[in-house]
Amino acid sequence: MAWSLQNDPAAMLAKSPLAQSELSQLEPRNAHSASRGIIIELAGNLVIFIICTLVCLNIFAIAQSDLEKSRAVSELGLTSMNLVENWQAGSDLAELSQRFGGIIENDTLVLYFDRSYQQVTDISQARYRLEFSVDQQTRGYSAGQISLSQVDGQQLLQWSVGRVLLDEPRP
Repeated sequence: MAWSLQNDPAAMLAKSPLAQSELSQLEPRNAHSASRGIIIELAGNLVIFIICTLVCLNIFAIAQSDLEKSRAVSELGLTSMNLVENWQAGSDLAELSQRFGGIIENDTLVLYFDRSYQQVTDISQARYRLEFSVDQQTRGYSAGQISLSQVDGQQLLQWSVGRVLLDEPRP
């Protein structure tokens, strides 16, 4: 028995005028509906991606700022410790100014540093300010104050230091 197109149900359905009209009405609707859904989904994904990118960039900017401040505290903290150790060994502000290259303003030794933590004398190039002052001297003891701040006034670090004066009698 030979197979013919007349016995094929798919071929018969395709030739049917009713089936052709139903197919022609369904296909364009499904194609437009599917492509519209994909475009909406892609747009939604793009919006979510952009929001996540902005949040991540904000986090990286905050982290960079914190990293810069922590480097300043570390690098300039070492300089300040050297300064204090020299003072505790008996140097006065004039000797410290000469040794560390700072200037004395109102009985306070001031050192200026740029963005890369190199000491500068031009205040317009300065980003950080390190101050050291001797607050009080009592019998056998001297107290000082050291502070690290940005030139704009934001204080990063401050602490008090002291030294025992060996040439003066203690109570």
